[in-house]
Amino acid sequence: ILDSKVVKNNLYYFIDWLGYTLTDRTWEPTKNLKNVADLVCDFHKPYPHKPRQSFHDFHQQYPLVNLIRRITS
Repeated sequence: ILDSKVVKNNLYYFIDWLGYTLTDRTWEPTKNLKNVADLVCDFHKPYPHKPRQSFHDFHQQYPLVNLIRRITS
């Protein structure tokens, strides 16, 4: 994940797809990233100022992330 932005009140992440060229990078809505919630969390660690979901919304959309983070901490 390279960046995030909000367009018309919807959050998008700029994805650099593994094994694809630079021209294949895409802006993806959060609903398309449910299986990579850990990557979303990792993206925001060094970029806390970038647009993101609220804590409440994030954990409703990705309920297992909170559990996994508690187990691995």
